[in-house]
Amino acid sequence: MKKRPAPAPGKSCGDCHACCVELIIDTPELQKKAQIPCEHLKGGRCGIYAKRFKICHEFLCGYLLFPELDEGWRPDKSGILVLQVPQVSLPQAYQEAGHGIQLLVTGGEAAILRPGFAEYVFRLVFGRVGVYLTAMIPRAMLNQYLEPFVEAGDVEGMRRSLLHVYRLLTASGKKQGFLRLLPHLYGLEIEKLKARLKHKLKH
Repeated sequence: MKKRPAPAPGKSCGDCHACCVELIIDTPELQKKAQIPCEHLKGGRCGIYAKRFKICHEFLCGYLLFPELDEGWRPDKSGILVLQVPQVSLPQAYQEAGHGIQLLVTGGEAAILRPGFAEYVFRLVFGRVGVYLTAMIPRAMLNQYLEPFVEAGDVEGMRRSLLHVYRLLTASGKKQGFLRLLPHLYGLEIEKLKARLKHKLKH
């Protein structure tokens, strides 16, 4: 069996079982749909933990993997399930920074607006890390939308734009018509224009 990566020091799942509910699993041993609790999840605990499947044994979310994410980032507390994206699957422009990050929003708009979320995304985009936001299906790479806010040093503009992208994703996932998407597309473009203007005025 592949050796499981070690959690960052002091990290544990605690009472969190977001990965057992939110993720799609499709292996010969276990299949489940997104946002449906695993059949083996009993009373908030894995009923077969000692003999859990390989995919479960090897999985660690970003909260467990990354030392910089404190207790507030535990998925059941933050409403964000952080996932590591393999470097080779990223666009070439973002591979130099190493692995990418996927931010799966499970806590709705409150998770987007939570203090520290936009600031974390700001640091990732500043570091040229490939960042994706998803409300399960579909997902969107954020860098192209958010780089103007990094250039302008505009965290609040980034926070508003993250909310627009999240609303676009949830509307798309519900297969809402194009007219329902227009306000969010328009809002995102306005925020980008404001960030570019702010950057221009600073220089």
